[in-house]
Amino acid sequence: MKTFYENLMKHVEQHAYTKGRFKGDAPADKNRRSRTWHRVTADTGRGYAAVVFHYTEIIRAYPEGVLMFDFGGHHLSPTTREAFNQATLQFTPGNTLRTYVGTQRKFNVSRVCLYTDKGWTPFYDNMRMNESDRSLITPPKPFRAKRINKDRSKELTAALKRSGFKDLFPIMYSAADDWVLDIGMYRAIGERYGHRHNSSPLHSLLIDDAHDETQMDLWRRVIVANKFYTTHEYNWDTKTYGPKTHARSAKETWSRIVSTVRSHFQEVVDTDTYYI
Repeated sequence: MKTFYENLMKHVEQHAYTKGRFKGDAPADKNRRSRTWHRVTADTGRGYAAVVFHYTEIIRAYPEGVLMFDFGGHHLSPTTREAFNQATLQFTPGNTLRTYVGTQRKFNVSRVCLYTDKGWTPFYDNMRMNESDRSLITPPKPFRAKRINKDRSKELTAALKRSGFKDLFPIMYSAADDWVLDIGMYRAIGERYGHRHNSSPLHSLLIDDAHDETQMDLWRRVIVANKFYTTHEYNWDTKTYGPKTHARSAKETWSRIVSTVRSHFQEVVDTDTYYI
């Protein structure tokens, strides 16, 4: 059975451009010769044949049966991944040990991964693989996990109680129905999201002491924004579509507020998992 390298060389021999800028190369798809940005280059003394996408050799195939993969940093590009998968489908001998890339979500983090003999593993540039059994030559990299910083989360819990927000929450939640029209739901939502950083308005306004009326007004905005939400529904009485306001329970509202703040305390760390 021919190797990946031999299939690339044969493809160039049969379908090479005979003139123009890419003379000597061949289109990856022999039926779409105008797609010069996706092509195959022969071994002209470099020691490998390659599949090129735009200006990057995304696959290098060596005579000894080794493959090297490089996306040039464009791991998230869907067209680059498509070009890679098309090439491995087309040139892998017999298609029995084909590898491919895809997005996998693990530990709340999505990663572009390569399929190997042991399963999915995070993709990175300049990976090398034995095409005979899909085993990696270069070491695998670990999956990463998104987790909450427990120390900062504990500090938040203490700060919410110290500021007085936690004690006043049941009272403000009950009174929120009377504040909706006065405050304005859209203004309240703006206060809720603010900037998604650790120093966001939502984070700072919850842990500051209720020392004046301005602070209390900000707390009211947060509660209104998280207690109420609007859906677009059909009104059978008026025969029209329109907004309808709904209210969450006190438990749901509190949970949304705290989870939004804690999302600023997330960190991404390496795990001990290399394959899934």
